Amino acid sequence: MSVEGWGKVNFNWAIDGPTKAAFYGCNTSRYPDGDGNKASFTTMLSAQANFKDVFVWGQTSYPSIYTNARETNTKVRSGDFEKPSV
Repeated sequence: MSVEGWGKVNFNWAIDGPTKAAFYGCNTSRYPDGDGNKASFTTMLSAQANFKDVFVWGQTSYPSIYTNARETNTKVRSGDFEKPSV
């Protein structure tokens, strides 16, 4: 869903906070061009009126191909999550 779409959702946030919205999709809080010239998805989302006073979190990287070590590759970054050969 686009940022504009998320901005139209009528959330029922807890009033006794802290309120959090976590996005675990790859690179949801990483600046798209790498140098901060364009805001990340979560940064743009946190500016929406319906996210006022909400902690918005996101991932800054791609997932690892292993469960016990942090490692990624170009196949994973392009959406191929095939089990690595041993």
